[in-house]
Amino acid sequence: MKRKSAVKIQRWYRECKKQKLLNKWQAIVNAVVEQEKRKQENAAIMIQKFWRGYRVRRKQHEMRDELQLIRDRLDYANQTATENKKLINIIERSIDKFHSAINIESKWQQQIRMKFVK
Repeated sequence: MKRKSAVKIQRWYRECKKQKLLNKWQAIVNAVVEQEKRKQENAAIMIQKFWRGYRVRRKQHEMRDELQLIRDRLDYANQTATENKKLINIIERSIDKFHSAINIESKWQQQIRMKFVK
């Protein structure tokens, strides 16, 4: 009986030691896993940062090229434009035509009124 009791106590003690060691190992493994997870997250953030920076720089370069193309077209248009093709002159002519049309319509309406008045 004493021997069985001693064996039970020894078994219980060994289980406690085993459980304590297992808990330590689990804590170490969890810490390592958490550390690796943080490393991966930081690596993903770094990749995203570089990708976004690359896209912005590429877009700026494209926009710079487009802007230069527009400037070149404007320079060419200004150099080759004659007075009657310049936008300001076209707008002035259009306004004059509009005023003429308004004057013609108002005269036409006056004539119609005169016909009704007679």
